[in-house]
Amino acid sequence: MSFVFGPVPSRRLGVSLGVDIVPRKYCTLDCIYCEVCKTDKLTVSRQDFYDTNEIIEDVKKIYSKIKENIDVVTITGSGEPTLNKSFDVIVKKLKTFVYHPIALLTNSTLFYDNKVRQQAMVFDIIVPSLDAADTKTFQMINKPAKEINFHNMINGLVDFSKSYRGKLFVEVLLIKGVNDSLSHLTKLADIISSLKYDVIQLNTAFRPTAYKNVQRLSDAELLDVAFFFQKRGLKVEPVKNFISKNIQDNDKEELFEKMLHMRPLSETDIVELFGESFLKKVKDDNKFQFFTYQQETFFKKF
Repeated sequence: MSFVFGPVPSRRLGVSLGVDIVPRKYCTLDCIYCEVCKTDKLTVSRQDFYDTNEIIEDVKKIYSKIKENIDVVTITGSGEPTLNKSFDVIVKKLKTFVYHPIALLTNSTLFYDNKVRQQAMVFDIIVPSLDAADTKTFQMINKPAKEINFHNMINGLVDFSKSYRGKLFVEVLLIKGVNDSLSHLTKLADIISSLKYDVIQLNTAFRPTAYKNVQRLSDAELLDVAFFFQKRGLKVEPVKNFISKNIQDNDKEELFEKMLHMRPLSETDIVELFGESFLKKVKDDNKFQFFTYQQETFFKKF
């Protein structure tokens, strides 16, 4: 079997070569928004699922062919990768020939375990997910294994963040009517404020999900959350990452004006996000002020 997939483009990390170290679908959570499938092996039991040397040889064979065309090697899984109790050994062996950063995508649930926290120190980048700010919401959106205590998990993540020396990108995935209320976002902001992190990456359910009736947030709603977090002093990923390529024409002006409240946009920004025809419309509209900075035209609100 092959443990490697990709390279795949990642909004978060660039072009990524994935290494899957956990069988489908061993996980500590059964998230309603999961893009893989429902979890049929809900567990916190850590084990060596595969021969570590087989994983290394598979990566070495693929990596040698595509290393000039990727940005990062990502340890992930068709479940939670930290369930592989030798994940740190795998990374240390990879670092003998991989010269790209090595990242971990994790749901954070096992960070209450000091051994897991110590093992995770070997990564250059870690992307922990954090979707809930209280036990009730955690149960609703993430459906954890019964052994997982929400507060212990959060305390473990906070402790880890303060001693970790790599880059920490916190992913928050929002589902309409589940974890997107103002009161919940306020509590979530308070938790994130206690972390030592580099940036928050907001996400929603863009693809088919494991459970039915899971509703994504619109681009405009994601922007509103970004504004809310920024006003509370949190560091949020670049706003252009919230704009999808299939945005409807009748939504473009609302999104454009929301973005202008955050910062001026250049002509290049506008074309990249909304298209040439929308730039022409902006130029013809007297609602927007323009100015030149370093030989590029920018637009802002009056």
